[in-house]
Amino acid sequence: MKDKKLVIVLILIIVFLLVGGAYYLGMRNGNISEQQNQVLVTNNEESTCTADSTPSLKILSPKQGDLYFTGQKVSIKWTSCNVKNIYLSSGSGGKNFGLITSNPISASSGSYLWTVSNPAKQFTSLDTNTYFVNIESKSPNISTRSGEFMVKSISDVNTEDSTSEVFKNQPGAIKSVKSQGVNSWVLVVDLLSHNPKWLPGVDGTGGFFINQNTKIRQLTIDDLTVVKGCRFQQTTNGPASPVYDYGVKVFAEMVVSEISNAGKDGREFGYTAYFDINGTHIDTIYQQCLP
Repeated sequence: MKDKKLVIVLILIIVFLLVGGAYYLGMRNGNISEQQNQVLVTNNEESTCTADSTPSLKILSPKQGDLYFTGQKVSIKWTSCNVKNIYLSSGSGGKNFGLITSNPISASSGSYLWTVSNPAKQFTSLDTNTYFVNIESKSPNISTRSGEFMVKSISDVNTEDSTSEVFKNQPGAIKSVKSQGVNSWVLVVDLLSHNPKWLPGVDGTGGFFINQNTKIRQLTIDDLTVVKGCRFQQTTNGPASPVYDYGVKVFAEMVVSEISNAGKDGREFGYTAYFDINGTHIDTIYQQCLP
């Protein structure tokens, strides 16, 4: 009887060791496979980069046809595979003007915040406002460039500034922010309209906003400007209303950061908000809030 019990115990031990060993090997192989593969997700497109993949670079932004203003901060974005360090430069007409970054930066970072300049000004024989960004790796020796985009100064842009027009709850896209002294900023704003054909969840109807006028406005915000954020307060005799969230300085700093990410999360026009405008002054800013 004792011998039978001993045999049963030995069989159970052997089965346990076999099952446990198989599980360990499966987990180990799965972890190795996961470590060997880098998954790059960009604009809902997924591609796999393995140790055996051909080194590659792909620019996500700037994009063909984008418009930037000198002094504006924008994010240069890219994906990479089996590339360690890169250099960024700008150019036009097939010629590189010079490095945006004098030192190499890590390719795995995926983005670089660039203060837009007008590099063509150093070339008196070149008259252009159309540029590209070039990303280059020395080892391996590969490079890629963005689509051509426009760089203009505010003074070159067709504006429609008015000292008398008044707007209430007017949607618009902030293109750039420039300080003009203590607690005062100039916003370059492109006024938008609601898309009458837009339907939620229906791709063919277009975006929520449409741009029916490409002219822009230079509008001032200061200590007299009220910023109403996305926190709501219930009123005694009416619906909940947005409440003051932060000062205009914090708002200006936030918008600079948000503009640099325009396009990353599907926003077509930049940082959009609603404005009460009196001439060239913004009296109230309402953040675009989800219900």
